[in-house]
Amino acid sequence: MANVLTVVRVVNDFDQVRVQGTVVFSGSYVQVAGAGELIDWTKVVMPAGQSLNVSKGPVLFDMWGNNGIGYGLNAAYGTAMAQKLKITTASNTELSAGGYPASITGDFIQFEVCFDTNI
Repeated sequence: MANVLTVVRVVNDFDQVRVQGTVVFSGSYVQVAGAGELIDWTKVVMPAGQSLNVSKGPVLFDMWGNNGIGYGLNAAYGTAMAQKLKITTASNTELSAGGYPASITGDFIQFEVCFDTNI
């Protein structure tokens, strides 16, 4: 598995930090039951001069593309900075382990997360 999360916008809003960006998947998917696809929020690519100054994982997560694929975190919100991502197909079953299909690698995938700075 390899994924690159690139942040395009950071908004500091009172006691929350909202982060928006894109993600590119490559390599192979590992099902959640077998270890999971790791999303490490400490390794996101930030815009020049900006940093993600939070110590807990997101309290809100949304990821979407154009091909009917579903994305969800398999972790309690507001906990670890490294979390497992579960990818589901249009028929609402988990993506099979193995190489990412073209419907994911060729998609424009965006995300928005919200971190609570008061946790």
